[in-house]
Amino acid sequence: MGHVSSKLRNKVAKVRSMIKILKEISTDFEYALNRASDSPGIPRSNPTEPYWLDDPPYPELTNIQSRQRLPDFVDVAIIGSGIAGASIARSLLHERRRRGIDLDKKVVVFEARDLCSGATGRNGGHIKPSPYDTFAQLSTFMPKDRAAALTRFQASHVDYLIELCREERIDIAEAREVETVDFFVDEEMFHDAVGDVEESRKWLPEVQVFEWEKEDVLQQFGVNEGVVGAISQRAGTIWAYRFVVSIWKQLLEEFPSQLIIQTNTPVTYISAGPSAPGFPFAVQTPSGVILARHVIHATNAFASELVPGLRRKITGARAHMSSQRPGDVFPETWGQRSWSVIYPGGFDYVTQRPSEIDGDVPGDILLGGGFAGRPRVVSTRWACTMTARTPRPWRRRTYQASSPPFSIPTGARGRAEEGLDGDPGHDGGPVAIGRSS
Repeated sequence: MGHVSSKLRNKVAKVRSMIKILKEISTDFEYALNRASDSPGIPRSNPTEPYWLDDPPYPELTNIQSRQRLPDFVDVAIIGSGIAGASIARSLLHERRRRGIDLDKKVVVFEARDLCSGATGRNGGHIKPSPYDTFAQLSTFMPKDRAAALTRFQASHVDYLIELCREERIDIAEAREVETVDFFVDEEMFHDAVGDVEESRKWLPEVQVFEWEKEDVLQQFGVNEGVVGAISQRAGTIWAYRFVVSIWKQLLEEFPSQLIIQTNTPVTYISAGPSAPGFPFAVQTPSGVILARHVIHATNAFASELVPGLRRKITGARAHMSSQRPGDVFPETWGQRSWSVIYPGGFDYVTQRPSEIDGDVPGDILLGGGFAGRPRVVSTRWACTMTARTPRPWRRRTYQASSPPFSIPTGARGRAEEGLDGDPGHDGGPVAIGRSS
């Protein structure tokens, strides 16, 4: 009888423990959802220091500000100086020049911190469309021909960015083609991924993707027995910060009278209304108010601060990466390969910079991911734009990869709700969401 009572008490204790865990999880996720409805604020003034921002190629641009008083009226105000903001400014200014119009109108770029120090300056350097996975995801909520067209557009970024760096001689961006390999540690996930590859081939026959069974993976890539299969494809890598600041450098030289960049000047509020004929937006900053004809938000995870209608539609998520030296047994690929480890709930990724000193010194490795994990860890990163510290689980995780890391920055990336209808419920101008990795 005592033995039965003991077993019963153990079961009751386990049930109580499970109930407690479920309550904690529910509370944590409710807290995360509530945060998603709150204002994300403006970028913190004391963020972690990213590896990519060390030794900037153009230090004079890091905290650039106009030496003259900002104009009272501007044609376009762009908020954000990352890859989205730079792309918008470049396209706008080049198109004006090509058409010979609006050559006297000002474009002002506002950046809350140093130039390109947000998500673009903190990502892992991947140019990785993953066509088989992208096509599978898009196909769940749109026709397959449309999914194929969007996937093809994403895949074109590999060639476009590499070619742009070549044409503009932005060698410091280290843009290059790589072979990328997705390692799977779960049999079911690998089987599903192979199915996605086969389906994508029907709609994207020009995209080359290769499947590797377990025995071939071990021999080809030197991984351990934990890998059950792999998928490899063509991708690219880039030093995104150096690429973007090089674009800004060129634009300032080409359009000195049209382009103004104002760093460390956050936009705190935008009021829409008849401020002045033809200039409906009053852009408020610590430096004063500017009236703008157009306002473009290139603010990623912080978009809903100035466009409240986007709250719970674009949500910040704190992501992480580390930079470190490769260990003695790390494979030497001369910067021509990148890797991902795919597991239930998430993935980790690794890129490597090109070798130094004629190939004798392996390049640094950049490791990111780790978003999945215990529910409490995930919920504390979701709807979060704090980048002033790195969570302890990630600090522990990086030490297991190779030599100790010398940089472990965090970054806030914007995640958009599927089916976003494009109406933010606020006429504060169009919103562009850049990618962090």
